[in-house]
Amino acid sequence: IEWCIDGAHTMESINATAEWFAGKLTTRRRRKPVMLIFNQEERDGAALVLALHMAIERATGTRHIFSNAAFCTNVPCKPLSPQEDPIADDLGTQRAIADAWSEFEPDTEIEVYSSIEEAVVNAREISQEREGLLVLVTGSLHLVGGFLKVLQGEEAAL
Repeated sequence: IEWCIDGAHTMESINATAEWFAGKLTTRRRRKPVMLIFNQEERDGAALVLALHMAIERATGTRHIFSNAAFCTNVPCKPLSPQEDPIADDLGTQRAIADAWSEFEPDTEIEVYSSIEEAVVNAREISQEREGLLVLVTGSLHLVGGFLKVLQGEEAAL
């Protein structure tokens, strides 16, 4: 997996991230599927994610960019017990962003998760199935911080 990480969380930073990521897409030698891991809880997440998609589309000339998208909370790790997961039933923000994405890009396989860890596990599974994956993690500095914590935890477990 090639992880592309950016804490973009405003329209200006989303547009800059889109330009940077579009460069990654146009310079890839080998075609890999592309996945988005996204969250934004303090601003209009639907508007930001759609702006991201439109900016990447403008920069690449390609409409269908992401084969998969995971919309998750900023919680790094899922609790061991479902009874300990107060967020699992409150994913309204993530579902709203996922619904907005789905209307704009219906061909993307979409998942909604209560933790970043679940989105990372999903990315690893897709990468194994499809022999590689390019992943953009963006939308929130909290998301990026939690994502780095999840990856650090994985390295410690090795």
